[in-house]
Amino acid sequence: MDGSIISIQTGTKAADPQWEISLLIALAVGFIVYRLLTYVAARSRSTQPHLSAIDRHFRNVFAIMDEPRRQSLVSYYMQKYECGREQAMRHAIDDRERDQRRYS
Repeated sequence: MDGSIISIQTGTKAADPQWEISLLIALAVGFIVYRLLTYVAARSRSTQPHLSAIDRHFRNVFAIMDEPRRQSLVSYYMQKYECGREQAMRHAIDDRERDQRRYS
């Protein structure tokens, strides 16, 4: 005491730096894990086969079909018109659009 009548005592103690360091380490580890996961996810997306424009359009037009049925349709048009895969997709899309115009 310094001779005053009223003495104010604060309840603060010296901060323990261990929890602050632990928090910083946890944040750093979390950030590193996040970056690794985003890198892996981006890389897996880029390794998927790049589809041609006609292939994407074919998949969109015949999206209701499952993959084996779509492949069967392509095979059918390849045999029918004796053409390659992309040309068969074009024929299938054209036939589908022609049917839509006819019945709408």
